[in-house]
Amino acid sequence: MTDQLVQFSDALAARVEFTKPTAVALRLAHERYVSGIVWRPDAIVASEQSLPRRDEFEVVIAGGAVTTAKVAGRDSSTNIAVLRVQEPLASSSITTSEARAGAVVIAIGADGTGGASARLGVVNTAGPEWHSSRGG
Repeated sequence: MTDQLVQFSDALAARVEFTKPTAVALRLAHERYVSGIVWRPDAIVASEQSLPRRDEFEVVIAGGAVTTAKVAGRDSSTNIAVLRVQEPLASSSITTSEARAGAVVIAIGADGTGGASARLGVVNTAGPEWHSSRGG
C-alpha cells in the first residue's frame, strides 16, 4: 500500500521545484533579501513596503545567477512594486484557480542563493474584491 502522506509530500516538493524559476531574491543590505515573483519575462513583482527607497536592485535568479532590475513603479496603497529587468528571465507558468476557504496553498519564495523556500498553508477566507487600509 502506498503511503498517502509520502505521495502528498512528493507532490508538494515537485510543485515547488517546478515553480522555483518563478521566485527571485532581491538583495538588500547586510546579507538580507526579499522575494519577488517573475510576473512577465521582463518584470518582477515584490512587496513595496519591503523594498528600501532605491532605484536599482541586484536580483538572484534560480540557480544563483545575478542580474539587476530597476524600479518601474511603486504603489504603497496596494503594497506592490514592479521592477524591470534588462534581459528577459525564464520562469515556469503559474496556474491559478479560484480562492476558496479551506484550500491548501503553497507560498513560494527565494532563499537568496538561487534556491527556493516554501510554506504550506490553508486559505482562511475568500471573498469579493476589497480595498486595503491605504485605499488600494
